[in-house]
This record gives sequence, structure tokens and C-alpha cells, in this order.
Amino acid sequence: MYQTFKRFALRLLPEKWVKTIEPSIRKSLTIVYQGGNYQCPVCQQSFRKFIPISNDVGFADELCPSCGSIKRMRLQWLFLHHELNIDYNLWTVLDFSPHRALSTRLCDIVSINYISTDYETAKEDRRYDITLLPEPDQRFHLVICYHVLEHIPDDEAAMKELYRITRPGGYTILQVPFHEGATKEDPAITSPEERLAHFGQEDHVRLYGRKDFSQRLRNVGFEVKERRYAKELGEEAIEHYRLNPDEVIFVARRPQD
Repeated sequence: MYQTFKRFALRLLPEKWVKTIEPSIRKSLTIVYQGGNYQCPVCQQSFRKFIPISNDVGFADELCPSCGSIKRMRLQWLFLHHELNIDYNLWTVLDFSPHRALSTRLCDIVSINYISTDYETAKEDRRYDITLLPEPDQRFHLVICYHVLEHIPDDEAAMKELYRITRPGGYTILQVPFHEGATKEDPAITSPEERLAHFGQEDHVRLYGRKDFSQRLRNVGFEVKERRYAKELGEEAIEHYRLNPDEVIFVARRPQD
């Protein structure tokens, strides 16, 4: 039903307008999903089920009817809450291209100084180029960089900047699309059609290999752990929060000086 309403709205309105009114479209359907089978950890609301969604390339997910969180955002919040105690730390946080549900939740935490940035739009607090950040060295206790680096031609420069702005002992947490082989990249591949065929999306410039990605982060100085955090939480949590059990969070920590 949600997908039908959204497709109908896109036929009538510009896409940027639809993005603006999407929360209202979604929340108008909340009553359809009311129940107690599942819970969104981001907004703490419970539902009979989440909203199934998919896109043109077959990506499927489940959307929280209340806050709009998707699976990776629900897992991110659980990690921030349980592993990094984000609710209680007096931290400065930088979040690249944030998801609206998580950005809203993090903005509500009065103990942190939360800064959002998106290079392509002016809707966030900043509009930073990740390869040349106008921030002082070692400013941030936590940097969140989800599904950004696969878009960046010079990812080494971006990783060096992430390391530079992270405090000693601080964290940068990341996600990228990856596979288990070697990283696939070719600067000669520039058309949207070729990028879709080779890298999985029209605006991606590479498809990382999992081990290669971790090693690139280590090469700039980070200590890296790959956390399959949903599996760490267990089957009951995976079902209750509707998580992806195979999702990996790359936890990059800047060593203490």
C-alpha cells in the first residue's frame, strides 16, 4: 500500500516534493500496521509488521511506519546505543549523508554535539567535501560514514580525512556495499549504465571487497573490526527488530597517541 501511494505521488509531483511529504504519507498508513509483533528501536514504536519496500534493482527492505527507519538504520542505532553508549557520552559527532530517522533521533540527544553533512544538498548542517574537510584535527569523538565511500573517486583522500578528524581513541563507523572477492574499480567506467552493470548502482565508482575495504582503512592508520552485530544480538533480536543478520558494521578506531 505504501509503495502504491508513493508511486502515485511521484506521477503527480516532483520527486523533491514527494520526499518532503513522504513522512505524512507514511504516517497516514500507521494504523494499518498497528500491533505488537515487532518494534523499531529508533522510535520505540511497536507494529504488527513493518512496511515492505523495494526499488527498481530489486533491493528489498522494511520501513518503520512511524520514523521511517530501515534495517541498517535500526542496527546502527542499536550499535550506537548498546556498544558506544551514545545517549550518555559528551561527544561531538559528525554524520555524513544521514538517514532522516537516525538524524532526528541523534538530534534529540542533548549530551552530544551532533553535526550532519551532505555534499549534494543544503538540507543538513554542513555541505562538506569528504576529501577536504574544513574541520580541525582530532575534533570528533564519533564519525558516521554510511554508504558514502563507494561514491568517492579518491577514497584514500576521504579515508585520510576521516582519520585526521577523529580523536585518538575515537571511532569512525562505516558501511559500504561489498562482496567477498577483490575490489572492482575502473576509472574508465563512467556511464551510469556501465556503473550499474559493474558496481551495482549508477552512481557507484567501485564495488569493494570486504577484506580490501578493511585494509584500506588500516592503511591510513585506523584499527578496524568487522562487526556482524545483528548476529551478535541473536535471533530473537533479529526477528523482533527486523534486522539483516548478514550486515557488517566496519568499526574503525583511531589508536590512542
